[in-house]
Amino acid sequence: MDKGYDSEKIHTLIREEIKADSIIPLKKRKEKKRKEKKRKEKKRKEKKRKEKERKLGESIENNCILAL
Repeated sequence: MDKGYDSEKIHTLIREEIKADSIIPLKKRKEKKRKEKKRKEKKRKEKKRKEKERKLGESIENNCILAL
């Protein structure tokens, strides 16, 4: 999917009706944000996932350097 499908209605449908995680990339919004619970939840999860991947990558990199 692409960013064109990013809407609260679609995120809610995927999460509540289909019982799955949405993998739709979020659009960058310039206008004032409305109450979009599912989009905010996805944004938080995505941020945590990226942070976890970054920490894992740094850990692996540090271990490789120490092994030398």
